[in-house]
Amino acid sequence: MPAVSARYLDLARSPRHHLDAMFAAGSPPDVSALTGHEFRGYNRPRAAAALGIRKFIKAFYRDRAGRPFGCNTPVAQNRLNSEWLARPSEDNPRRYAFFLVEPADPDAADENRRGAVLLDYGRGGNRAYNVGQVLRDYLVRVTPGSDDLLLGKAYFVLAGRRLASSYFLIERYRPLHDAEALAARVRLPRLRCRPRGPRPRGRTRQPAIRIAEPTRVCSASALARAAFPGCLASKRIAG
Repeated sequence: MPAVSARYLDLARSPRHHLDAMFAAGSPPDVSALTGHEFRGYNRPRAAAALGIRKFIKAFYRDRAGRPFGCNTPVAQNRLNSEWLARPSEDNPRRYAFFLVEPADPDAADENRRGAVLLDYGRGGNRAYNVGQVLRDYLVRVTPGSDDLLLGKAYFVLAGRRLASSYFLIERYRPLHDAEALAARVRLPRLRCRPRGPRPRGRTRQPAIRIAEPTRVCSASALARAAFPGCLASKRIAG
């Protein structure tokens, strides 16, 4: 695999004000140049290391209808210039925290959308209780005309308000080997998190469709993890 670029290593250590200026001056990448590839990612906040999500992989693909989507994969948390090793294994990587990829829109009310590609986790087909749904990532080019190294700005959004932001980097890594399987993925129905507390008495249980996992309650700690993109809540959400 190609080595991590010197520019990537430099930006990983750059101060936030430098990244602010770079993001403001950046241009949107070409979505078609992203699909079919994996990108090695690095979350800038130091807190991401404590959560075990500083390094990650983003994969981009198109579904059977030709719409661009993407997802995240956890990786070994080794040194920055070491290999990005997918978990649980290279042959069977975990794919989760899916997002819809939307091109820049010069007429958008959201000023970030005007000059950046949007990764919308709320429209990625994740389960309703998945805290990744509150994430919105914006991507710009680091080098004009090149889609190999991108700067991302992540927000988590509640009730239509952006509550926090952090920067991350992604760099083209390798072709996506399971693009066909991802293209065939069936997006999940939108479900509601169950309210806390016992089920009210006297209510008749209605037949329900079985799902792979029980509904969970979204906790404050889970929302805190959502401030950092990439692996996104790789640990189980506690109620």
